[in-house]
Amino acid sequence: IPYACDFQVHVPPDWRDGPSGKSQEDYLRDDFLPRVFASGRHVIGVPQHNGIAADGGAKYVRDLARQLRSDGRSDIPIVFPGYELTSADQLQVILLAGPDENESRELDIRIHQSLRLGENGKKWHESALSMENLLIEARERFSNQLVRLVVAKGHKGIIEDGDAVTRNRELYKKSLGLADGVILGGAFSQCHERVRRVLRGELGDYGSRRCAYLQSSDADSFNDLTTESVSYVKLGSFTAEALRQALLNCATFV
Repeated sequence: IPYACDFQVHVPPDWRDGPSGKSQEDYLRDDFLPRVFASGRHVIGVPQHNGIAADGGAKYVRDLARQLRSDGRSDIPIVFPGYELTSADQLQVILLAGPDENESRELDIRIHQSLRLGENGKKWHESALSMENLLIEARERFSNQLVRLVVAKGHKGIIEDGDAVTRNRELYKKSLGLADGVILGGAFSQCHERVRRVLRGELGDYGSRRCAYLQSSDADSFNDLTTESVSYVKLGSFTAEALRQALLNCATFV
């Protein structure tokens, strides 16, 4: 079944449309989650800078959505909690855990240590590892728990514009072998023409196969939830492995 997915939606406190005097739980239950679903998003990823197990962060939103759905609510999206990280070479990676990942606090600690986050005065989400080494570590240590997505177009994207396409060519090719796919901050049609050709596998210098790319909104307000910035993904189940398999077979399932 193809589900409308947006794997880069921010949540409070990184959400600009405020709760208008409500508690965070009431706001998420009555406003945020139903309005995100009403925008046509059946499945969302909520990568946060401060870790999925942080109070009020991605895990909190995931848990609330899961509870509401189990209570019979049909207007609530399925939530993949995750991390939005910056590599030492100032490129972004998004790591998504499955909706049923229950060891989030332990996962936060292991990711913090393995990916060397926050070292030398850096912020929590900034890694001391290069993009390539960050992806290697994530694949070797968290292959069964996390889906690895490189930000292609968007803030700190690896092929965000025409100049970055050329500058990061070799790193892009290496990243495709280490990541499960790339994520676009916006619609594919809004990408630079050269970026679109790279993602379609039309430029031999970047590899000859189509890249598994996902459109996303990178939303931090309701106005960002446009119908153009979603992808339709066939998922047999809502797990990190199911999403990875869909990306592996992107010509059929994305």
